[in-house]
Amino acid sequence: MRWSLSIQKANDRFKFLEIGAILLTVFLAIRWFYCIDTYTVNLLYKDQWDFYGSLFKNESYWSSFQWQMGSHRMGLGLVLTRLLAEWSEWNTRVECFGIGTLVTLATLFFLGLKRKLLGGFVYADVVIPMLCLNTAQHSIFTGTPFMSHGAMPLFLISLYCLAWLLKGNLKYPAILILNFLLIFTGYGFFIGIITIVLLLVESTRYRKNSKLKNLYIACCLLVSFLSVFLFFMNYRFNIEAAPSGSWYMYLVFVFKGLGKFVSSGGSYLGVTVGLLVFTALFALCVIHFVRLIKGKQTLLSRVIVILTAYTLLYLAAVSYGRAFLEQNVDGAYASRYIIHFIPGGIGVYLHTLGSSRLQNMLKHSLLVLLLFLSFHTQDHFKYMEWFRYHKTVWKETYLETESIGKANKAAGMHIYAKSRKAKMKREMAYLKENKLNLYSE
Repeated sequence: MRWSLSIQKANDRFKFLEIGAILLTVFLAIRWFYCIDTYTVNLLYKDQWDFYGSLFKNESYWSSFQWQMGSHRMGLGLVLTRLLAEWSEWNTRVECFGIGTLVTLATLFFLGLKRKLLGGFVYADVVIPMLCLNTAQHSIFTGTPFMSHGAMPLFLISLYCLAWLLKGNLKYPAILILNFLLIFTGYGFFIGIITIVLLLVESTRYRKNSKLKNLYIACCLLVSFLSVFLFFMNYRFNIEAAPSGSWYMYLVFVFKGLGKFVSSGGSYLGVTVGLLVFTALFALCVIHFVRLIKGKQTLLSRVIVILTAYTLLYLAAVSYGRAFLEQNVDGAYASRYIIHFIPGGIGVYLHTLGSSRLQNMLKHSLLVLLLFLSFHTQDHFKYMEWFRYHKTVWKETYLETESIGKANKAAGMHIYAKSRKAKMKREMAYLKENKLNLYSE
């Protein structure tokens, strides 16, 4: 009798936790869109003036797809941005809601991915929305909103992982299509490298099978190589980097970035947490890649390799390009970088869903940490309000005076590079003539 009562109490406790997880997920989603609605301003800002270059020039959609800005191309993100811009008279708030929607859809797809890999939902799965809908990454819509940088790659990665779980004739075509879209969309390029490696591993699994299967995998490999080759056609190698200084600064930069979840600056706590997270990501990537080669836990290991390897490759690239520019830019602390850590975080969570005592302890530690960080948001809202206020002042002053200098002075900031003032004047005239962006209201 006592045994049955204890079981009933345990079941009631788990039901309570599951209801709490659902309510927390709903709260996170509401807060996510509340922040977008409250703190975004219809005004092109900083790099957006360059991102919108193909729109100002009224080029083709294919030109928008392969438009290059910095080290990466714009891909599907700019195509969707252009569609939304043409529908909304270049209202960047609409683009911000598009970014929010893509991240929310990615959250749902990652939850579906977990269910397909490891069974039904449990209360701890709230870790996924806590990772994806965190306000630490607020500048993806409050600062310089742009889909191609983070939101679209995250969305496509969630679909890409699901594609590897497909069975039948659709599996490899879906993988190759998503791989192509990712290669051309922001930092999704790194998935192109991962795809080639995974297909090489896949080819070793089928080498003893029929020649037809081997030929099919070889053709998929060829298509994946061609996708990377197409990316580099007419590519401009203008990656900004400062390769001087001490080698360990690259690692410190990475640790600072990963520690952003718990620290707004380079505190010892943030760097220590960053070191621990980096070690976990690297170890899990290696462990599951070895398991994949040996044919163990094939589906789960493949997904964890994809998620952790993507974040590790991104960290390597961004540290190379930004580690020695920290005096001039926000460096490792950039809010917009955090969205690229999310796949790695989900990979860590999927690994901790085993049955061993250590993994359960890690799972609950991750849950408690993210629960704390989900409400430790005072600094996030302070920066969101800063962007909202200064953008609003700039916009209102410019509409009143049509003077870039006066608007810069009133807002105490520049919304575009000083050296490109003449270009900005021409493009402001274009916006006014066509009643777009800040003139559309």
